[in-house]
Amino acid sequence: MEMISTAIYFIVFKVENFYSYLAKSGRFFESELTDALENSVCTPDKSVRHRSLCLLGLIWLVNRFMNISNDKPSVDTCSGIASRDRSIHLRRNRLFAATCTKPLPHNYRFNRSLARSGGFTLIEIAIVLVVVTLILAGVLKGQSLIDSARVRSMATDVTGIRAAWYSFQDRYRSLPGDFPNARTQIDDATVPGNGNGRIDDSRERAGVWQQLALAGFIKGSFDGLESSAGTAQDMNCSASTCPRNPYNGFYKISYGTQAENAAGPAHEIFTGDSIPVNILAELDNKLDDGKADAGRFRVHRDFSGSCSVDGEWNVSAGHANCAAVLRD
Repeated sequence: MEMISTAIYFIVFKVENFYSYLAKSGRFFESELTDALENSVCTPDKSVRHRSLCLLGLIWLVNRFMNISNDKPSVDTCSGIASRDRSIHLRRNRLFAATCTKPLPHNYRFNRSLARSGGFTLIEIAIVLVVVTLILAGVLKGQSLIDSARVRSMATDVTGIRAAWYSFQDRYRSLPGDFPNARTQIDDATVPGNGNGRIDDSRERAGVWQQLALAGFIKGSFDGLESSAGTAQDMNCSASTCPRNPYNGFYKISYGTQAENAAGPAHEIFTGDSIPVNILAELDNKLDDGKADAGRFRVHRDFSGSCSVDGEWNVSAGHANCAAVLRD
């Protein structure tokens, strides 16, 4: 309700000459509108309750306009009535004072039922506003649930990758992607590594996922194609070579210093790009210390300028293309 009342305030009471426009169009008396403004509770320093009262007052004005607007007589009907009768009629329906320039016929009768039939009632308008409020609340809540689900999905992905990374080392005494005997001990289609203890070239960055999948530690099928794995700095890969994150970016593993403020090289899991900054902030809180430039989970250095500020995730900026790094 606060959202709706605030929106109505800025749309109506902040629009210059809004009421004078209605008065000039013959729909309201300017004196009535001036009185309404002088006695209103619609100033921005009022409480939500007062602004809600303002909203109800606005609904009443709209309801009054729609109820009387359909009974406005034409100029032709404004002839033939004595001044005394015309005064009585005008006291019944003050709106005619702005439209009748000729006397009304002596047999003219003000039809109140016709005036009521053309507009919406206060209750109907209130029901519509309630429904709109519920719809907006549902949309916002739905987006929050979607974001929470994606954070959980990414946390599960990253935790699973780390578990597979260490389990592979326990079984084969070598890093996945760097394992030189992969063809004989895993599968003859596996691309072997050089055994130097680092994932430091494109062939091994592609081979990580192929070796993990063929050894049964992760799900999926990956081709180990070197040309698709990108560099040690970027987020580039292909769906046939690297697993996707929930935002259609790609997870990668490489040896380097792509984490913000990294003191030295280490094996790093890239989250991939195209991730909103608020999602990474929540993920950091789940996995680490919540700091964008400290701990094991940090912003990727290429995205630090837009996705972090003073060591914190820049959630208020709302950037939708961010990336992070989890260091081994």
